[in-house]
Amino acid sequence: MKNFIVISIFFTFLFNGVTVYGAEPEEDCDKNQATMNRCAESEFVELDNELNSLYKQKMETLKSREYKKYLKIAEIAWIDFRDKDCTYQLGPPQDRGSIHIMRKYKCMSKHTSRRIEDLKAYIDCTQNGCPH
Repeated sequence: MKNFIVISIFFTFLFNGVTVYGAEPEEDCDKNQATMNRCAESEFVELDNELNSLYKQKMETLKSREYKKYLKIAEIAWIDFRDKDCTYQLGPPQDRGSIHIMRKYKCMSKHTSRRIEDLKAYIDCTQNGCPH
């Protein structure tokens, strides 16, 4: 019975892809289209989390309700632009093909990376003329 439990645990780790240390192995992003899609989505989610964190950080430093309102409006407009621009880049649904999910996330990641740089610049700017 004891050997059965040890063997069961061994095969559980083996088939679930868990390493000896208990961490999931990194996914091979070039294995197939499904893994490329998941990796592109993961990259976007990571960037989006960083963007959200920077946005909150900037909102906390703004003293004026008016500036907070304008930043919120700008962020909503930026999200709308990002989504519409990526839709434009992907083209009509009938022309997108099987890699459209990966391409969508790559496009969104590219825009998000640029927006992260903008927000970092806003946060770093402490001179006159900077948003307060």
